[in-house]
Amino acid sequence: MVDEGKAMLAKQFPITDLGRAHYFLGIQIVQLPCQITLNQATYIQKILQRFNMANTYMVSTPLNPGTRLESLTGTRTLIQEAEGKDSDADETAYRSMIGSLMYLMLCTRPNIAFAVGALSRYNNLPKESYMDAAKHLLRYVKKTSHLGLRLGPFAR
Repeated sequence: MVDEGKAMLAKQFPITDLGRAHYFLGIQIVQLPCQITLNQATYIQKILQRFNMANTYMVSTPLNPGTRLESLTGTRTLIQEAEGKDSDADETAYRSMIGSLMYLMLCTRPNIAFAVGALSRYNNLPKESYMDAAKHLLRYVKKTSHLGLRLGPFAR
């Protein structure tokens, strides 16, 4: 069936058959007879280097259990701002970090969906506490970089 499709495409367009896919858009593809495994360990290493976190320690949870992410209108946030404890974070860096984590989540890591969703609410005017929570998530991703999606087993 796949060979027939390739033949039809070859009649209309110049194509080159490179065989089975092994790597596509930062996703490593391992194809076994009855299952396919998708992993982004290389992409994770790249984003850790990009945000200067390649040599950081690792954690076991996507979000710190004591983390309280509250909106700008929350009482706690206003008190922290008045005391000068929670200053503004670099919006570009924060958005870039969340975007990288979102791509990871959408492709192979649905286990970080809740944390990414919670952190993405604060793309507008992020605070240092939100940046710390995003870095915590990166530390978790570093520890679990071997995880991915396993599709199958498929019937032969």
